[in-house]
Amino acid sequence: MNINNVFGFARMKMSAGGEICLITLAGSRAFGLADESSDTDWRGVFVRPLKDIVGLKDLRDTQESKEPDVVLHELRKFCKLAVKGNPTILETLFSDEDIAVNKIGFELQKIRESFLWEGSVKPYFGYAGDQVRRMTNGKSLHTAKGKYNTKYAVHIIRLLHAGIHLAKTGKVMIRPKGKLLGILKRIKAGQHSFEAVLTESESLVNELNGAMAASKLPEAPNEKTINDFLYATYSRKEL
Repeated sequence: MNINNVFGFARMKMSAGGEICLITLAGSRAFGLADESSDTDWRGVFVRPLKDIVGLKDLRDTQESKEPDVVLHELRKFCKLAVKGNPTILETLFSDEDIAVNKIGFELQKIRESFLWEGSVKPYFGYAGDQVRRMTNGKSLHTAKGKYNTKYAVHIIRLLHAGIHLAKTGKVMIRPKGKLLGILKRIKAGQHSFEAVLTESESLVNELNGAMAASKLPEAPNEKTINDFLYATYSRKEL
């Protein structure tokens, strides 16, 4: 299913009252790591009218559907998750390929650098570091039938590299390239042992710690820019 069909499908499946403003390819296909068994995942943003945001009725701020796999977050929730440095959200926000946007989505993309700050790196370290500690303590890495799951091994190594890249360059890495892409493909194919993945993970955790300490990312997100954007968006008369 192409991007335009997904955009239309998601709009059709959404609860009444929301406007989709951004949708993009996600997961292994966005990372260049897909194979014939890989799902096709889409992630994006929708915005509700102001009357729904401030009204008494609790409305779902996440919309999900299957076939294709689509997950959309309401704009305010999406922005809050982006400020917290949620890796999946940042990858959605900084995607420039296989993406469809409307005017609101375009304006959101224009301010996306405002969401990045030194705290953006911590979630990368938090998830991957926790998995490395589990491996170090002899706990399973999402084992299946006694063997470690290479899918999650790839996820850990990719996240650690993405965190290091963000800390050092201030840029969100989505699609690994060159040598790293080759390493991830070999891990996924089972050509790297559990022990090799553990050793590499521990080394990357140490590198990420050092990169975090030396990072030149801003001390705080640009909340004024983000809040101004949200206020302007929800104040639009057509909503």
